[in-house]
Amino acid sequence: MLKLLQGFWRSCRVFFQKKSLSGQKVKPEDQTESPAAAPAIIKTSSGKLPIHVGIDFGTSCSKACYQIQDGREKVYLIDFKHQLKSFPSYVIPSVLIGDEQNRIYIGEEAGEAVEAGKWGLGLRNFKTLLASVQNEDFVDKVSASHFKENLQLLGLDKEGVGVSEVTSLYVAYMMHRCRDFLKRQYVGRELHINYNVCIPIDYAEDNLVRKDFEKMLAVAQELYRFWEREKGESRSLLRLASELKSQCVYDETQMNVFAIPEAVAELVGYRKSADREAGLYALIDIGSGTTDVSIFRLDRGLKERAVWLSSDAIPMGMYQLEKLVVKALRKQGHDDSLGEVYRAFENFKEISTGLQEDVFLRIRKRIRAFIRSDEYKRPWRSAHIKLRKQRRESLDDIKIVFLAGGGAKIALAKGMNFLFSSSPLASSAVSKKPYNLSALSCSPNLEGALVSDFWRLSVAYGLSFPAPKLGEYKLPKDFPEDNPPSLPIQDWPDRDDTR
Repeated sequence: MLKLLQGFWRSCRVFFQKKSLSGQKVKPEDQTESPAAAPAIIKTSSGKLPIHVGIDFGTSCSKACYQIQDGREKVYLIDFKHQLKSFPSYVIPSVLIGDEQNRIYIGEEAGEAVEAGKWGLGLRNFKTLLASVQNEDFVDKVSASHFKENLQLLGLDKEGVGVSEVTSLYVAYMMHRCRDFLKRQYVGRELHINYNVCIPIDYAEDNLVRKDFEKMLAVAQELYRFWEREKGESRSLLRLASELKSQCVYDETQMNVFAIPEAVAELVGYRKSADREAGLYALIDIGSGTTDVSIFRLDRGLKERAVWLSSDAIPMGMYQLEKLVVKALRKQGHDDSLGEVYRAFENFKEISTGLQEDVFLRIRKRIRAFIRSDEYKRPWRSAHIKLRKQRRESLDDIKIVFLAGGGAKIALAKGMNFLFSSSPLASSAVSKKPYNLSALSCSPNLEGALVSDFWRLSVAYGLSFPAPKLGEYKLPKDFPEDNPPSLPIQDWPDRDDTR
């Protein structure tokens, strides 16, 4: 593995040397279509402009939206206008990579090298790796091994740098990229910028995991403040992160970057829409590192609120499905670069070759096993028990199962969607009818985004709202205790997996 990585660093050196000599980049013909960004550059008078930025920090890539705090709640997409072939121009890869000169590249520049190299290389998946420090449920041996080997090859392990420091650097980088965009957008204005960054609900409810994420954000804020002084030099900033880790404290009164439960932000678009209805819903967000399953009730009384009955971040996402695609590509002698892996997913519905059929069958088998797993059943079971205590509703009353995240299109594909259209619980009495499946729809006040892209942007959209404007909500741990006494509940056996 180390020989493979060493060869890759040599190719990176050549790649970045060519890039530095190439002058202005030419937009490739197969560039993914991206929406127009926020309004054209505006020259404005002096004075502070309050802006709230939402950063959807993802395992494989990140997105951002913002809104000016003027009461209109108009949300704008941040388009970074890069030239990456495998990502829309408003998406930044969550990856760091280095070369033999010990230079470290982040995000867009790292993505340019990784696109052309072997799948899985570089420092990546640090969001789930950070969660796995305190919760072994999130351990993925393959990504942990890749991360460790890349860290050693760059010599960062000897400098006291680990997954927390790498994550802080990446989040600070995203904050810096957003600030640069806004400075160009609003020339002549002094900007006052606050940031929301998402974490899954069950990270938020796990005291140890949440503490690590809050520490990471506190360090990221300091790196953001020192970015210009350090001239954005990644290795210096990583050393600084290592020094600051023991000193930084997450104190919301002193912070301008805040941790927000991911599913709460993701639901804002629906709660702002004219189509919203009171009732019981499920939200399945298939991300790169995890699939987040949430079941909630939207109450519309004198004051609307969302009550989350259960929410679990399950360590199975697109990264695991990508591994299956890589196996299929290698089996048939195809290139296994990141670009080829993503192209295989883009052609997912076109089963016209042996490769596409192999990919489809591998993915469907893996998703079927996931749906039958105890991990996937757990949030459904928890919600079922709470609903029985209330004697109001059952899982049969779920109006819509919303699908979001990078895997939403796969989950909605023909021949795959039936797997998500019913409760995974074994007893037929628990859920008798198929659920309505729907991708999260676009909110009318998101400027510059294609309607078809909202499944990627729903979290960033919601995060652009300051916490007080996210709408009233209760997390599973705050589930009201003033319910009727619980009834005796008999557990049920797992369904026969041989069927």
